Amino acid sequence: MTGVPGRGIVSGGEQPAPPPAPRDGEEEPARVREYVLKPGGGAEAPRQLPEADAPLTAKQRKALATLARRAFAEAGKRGGAEPGESFDDWRHRQVSIATGGRASGLTSATNRQYRAIRGRLRHLAGDGGGAFADAMRDSGERADAEQALHLILAACREFGLSRGYAEAICKARAKGRGLDSVAASAREGDGRAAKLLSQILYTVRNRGRKKRDG
Repeated sequence: MTGVPGRGIVSGGEQPAPPPAPRDGEEEPARVREYVLKPGGGAEAPRQLPEADAPLTAKQRKALATLARRAFAEAGKRGGAEPGESFDDWRHRQVSIATGGRASGLTSATNRQYRAIRGRLRHLAGDGGGAFADAMRDSGERADAEQALHLILAACREFGLSRGYAEAICKARAKGRGLDSVAASAREGDGRAAKLLSQILYTVRNRGRKKRDG
């Protein structure tokens, strides 16, 4: 077993060396290679990671950074940023919240987490409808009912409405069923329940705006 300059370990066949980490400002590849060490040393042939686990592209990071600027400006108006908190620190905190602590910033986030991050930033920027759409299509997976509930209750707080207000709307449209019951159905893939949550969010936000601007 020998090493070859510029190449990987040779073990029954020459293996290419792992690609170098991207420099600052460079775009990570849309798909990344993963080298697996053999028990006896050496490296197996590289394999492609699933697309969902690939890093965000430069285009995705740029779009999220632009959205984060808008959200940060809105947060400043509503007291959503910590005293003295910089934009970069605020953005990192929001990415961590959106990914459940699995990513600390855009460069460490993956394609799987893109919608969750965008949904949170949309919500903070005042785009409740876009945020809900991301929550309900989270990386093409089943509806994220917990995020849907979060957005409905956040809208209630934003416009000075109680949870009971949203519950009353839900019960009137779901034959007496409350938000938790409808959300449970949405978790199981009930498209009608997911659509109802979307309609409740739309109603709360619309009525809240009329009340505020009235």
